[in-house]
This record gives sequence, C-alpha cells and structure tokens, in this order.
Amino acid sequence: MYKKWFNTILILISISLGVYCFILNKRITKLKTSPKIEIIDSINTVIDTIYIKNDSLLKSINKSKAVVNNIDDEYKKEYIRISNESVTNDILFFTNYLKEQEARGLFSNNYCDSIKTN
Repeated sequence: MYKKWFNTILILISISLGVYCFILNKRITKLKTSPKIEIIDSINTVIDTIYIKNDSLLKSINKSKAVVNNIDDEYKKEYIRISNESVTNDILFFTNYLKEQEARGLFSNNYCDSIKTN
C-alpha cells in the first residue's frame, strides 16, 4: 500500500514539474521576442538613418563653403579691379547711372540740371 501511494505522489510530482517547465518555457520565449527588443532594433535603424542624413548634410555644407569661397574670391578680384580704375571712369559710370535713373523718372528736375551740366 505504501508503494502505491509513493508511486502516485511521484507521478503527480513529475506531472507538476512537466507543467511547470512547459509554462516556464513559454515565458522565456515571450521574453526573447518581447516588443522592447523590437523597439531597440527599430531604434538602431533610425540611428543609421540619422547617420546617413548627417553625412549628406556635412557634404552639402562643404559644397556650400566651397561656393562661398569662390564668391568671396570673385568679389575680391572685382574689388581690386574697381579700386584700381581711375577717378574719371568712376565719374563716367555714376553719370551714366544717374542718367538712366533720371530716364526712369526716379529723380526730380533739380537733379536733372546738375546731371546735364556734368
């Protein structure tokens, strides 16, 4: 009789351990594929995208700096050319400019007389 009870208890313990291991296995599987891990994986792709955008922005900044340098060089050359010209060229340029503006009607008659005398 004692042996029957022992076998029955042993079988119940074995079944309980089997059910416990089955439930524990499901919990471990859920932890392995939790949404938090998926979120971390998606954050890695977002970070990679940000790095790519950062690289492209740095390239366009470098291109813009090169354009600014070219414009600055052209400005300096033009400045030197203009500053080396004679005063008579400056007077002729501004007289022609004022005549054009007078033809467009931007000046009153007082200025027109001084333009014509010069």
